[in-house]
Amino acid sequence: MKCSVGWVVQENYSATSGKYSEDSEQTDNSVTNLKPDIVTMAKALGGGLPLGAMLCTEKVAQTFKPGDHGTTFGGNPIVTAVAGAAFRKINTPEMMEQVNKKGLVIKNHLEALNDELSLFETIRGRGMMLGAVLSKAWKGKASTMVTACQEEGVLVLVAGPDVLRFLPPLNISIADLQTALDRVGKCRNYLFSRVV
Repeated sequence: MKCSVGWVVQENYSATSGKYSEDSEQTDNSVTNLKPDIVTMAKALGGGLPLGAMLCTEKVAQTFKPGDHGTTFGGNPIVTAVAGAAFRKINTPEMMEQVNKKGLVIKNHLEALNDELSLFETIRGRGMMLGAVLSKAWKGKASTMVTACQEEGVLVLVAGPDVLRFLPPLNISIADLQTALDRVGKCRNYLFSRVV
């Protein structure tokens, strides 16, 4: 049996402007040239309720027999109704426009911060799902930076020891987003006193 190499890509349909990796052109990531046989999704799909889904190519679908693929939450009518409503709300041109606009606000702020402090090697991602890869001088310090952001009341995540992950809620206002980003910028004193 011939097998393809598998990989996991964590994405959020709405946070990435309504496109999965394989659906769009992204010049800063060579992985997008790959076409997955199977894509799984959850979280935002259920609008906060437990729901997951799997999409696969026709070739893969032909290999499944009844009972091969089960799910704990399969067929739940309440959750699927909520998912339909959430998808109709999220999958609108207006929502996707806001995701792109807010994503640019985040990316531009991070690039300006980087121009000042040389914190990042690169800023990657799409829409409102962004990762800032730390520069050589800051390698291994992502958790310290998360702590600094928490001190300012901003929740930032890590994606390993060298990547800060920015994934705000889709419904954040531009004003609140700007306030949060300004607070991220205020972390420089904390960072320099603890890291440098």
